[in-house]
Amino acid sequence: MEPLLELQGLTVDFSGLRALSNITFNSNAGEVCAVIGPNGAGKTTLFNAISGYVPSRNGSISFKGEPIQGLSPHEISIKGIRRTFQNGGLFPEMSALENVLTGLHVHIKSSFFGTILGSGEARDAEREGIARSRRLLKLMDLDDIADQPAKDLSGGQQRMLEIVRTLATEPPLLLL
Repeated sequence: MEPLLELQGLTVDFSGLRALSNITFNSNAGEVCAVIGPNGAGKTTLFNAISGYVPSRNGSISFKGEPIQGLSPHEISIKGIRRTFQNGGLFPEMSALENVLTGLHVHIKSSFFGTILGSGEARDAEREGIARSRRLLKLMDLDDIADQPAKDLSGGQQRMLEIVRTLATEPPLLLL
């Protein structure tokens, strides 16, 4: 079985300072893996290298058997690697439900003009998206805050909401 994610000898340097040295790692579909270590150990740098935010000096990164090194973060995301960030990316004025809906955009099947004109297909897609968002919020025990603006949620609730929004995209690989 081919690994979902494979790192071979990954090394990352910042201005002569070695942040990651010869990291080799495999993860298969359906596995839950943890990267643990003290502050400054390189956990965020590892995720940044996998998701294309920092270049590696040596080694290789493959996703579903395809090399992804050198691709932009956007291209890597399109391939199916999603992540959350330490300094959240929620829309503070939008409700929790609306924030989750932003993660569903890749799955909602409606044309631009259909949405603007309020076609039946667009209304059905919106209803389905709202129902799905509510199910995801309930799954994480956040259904009672669905209509609250993200800025009014506690730090823990905001972090959980980010995870729900990312899960809405149904990624093959989620980096938390």
